[in-house]
Amino acid sequence: MAKSPHAPPEATAQQLLLEFLEILRFVVQALLHIVGLRLTPPEPVRSILTEQDRPVLEEFRKQYDAEFSALADPEKLEPWLQHRFDRLVQARTDRIRQWDKTHQAEKERARQEIARLRSKLAAPKGLMNTMGIAQPKQAMGPSP
Repeated sequence: MAKSPHAPPEATAQQLLLEFLEILRFVVQALLHIVGLRLTPPEPVRSILTEQDRPVLEEFRKQYDAEFSALADPEKLEPWLQHRFDRLVQARTDRIRQWDKTHQAEKERARQEIARLRSKLAAPKGLMNTMGIAQPKQAMGPSP
C-alpha cells in the first residue's frame, strides 16, 4: 500500500478496507476452487486504484500509447523500431563523446605517463651494442 503521510485517517481506512476486500475476494475464490465449487483458479490480487492514481495513469497512457499502438500494428512496427534504434545509437554516441570530453585531461596525463615510462624502458644505445638487448616491441600496430 502506498499511503501518504498526510492522508486523512478516513482515506487511509478506506484504502485499507479496499485492500482487505481484494485479498478476501482472492481467498474466497481460492477456497471455492479448492473444494470444487469453482472451476477456474482465483484471479490474481489486483492493486486498488484510487482517484489519486488517475493523473499518473493518464500520464502513463499518454506517454506510452503511441508505442503500444506501434507495437500492435505490423506496418508501424518497423519504422518505430528503426526510429527507436536510431535514438538509442545517438544517445550512446553522445554519452561516449561527453565521457571523452570530460576525461580529456586525464587521458592526456595517462599518455604522458606512458611515454615517460616507455622512455625509461629504452636502454642506452651503447649498452644495446655491447649486451645485445632486444628492442622493446610496440604495444600496438602491425609487427615488422
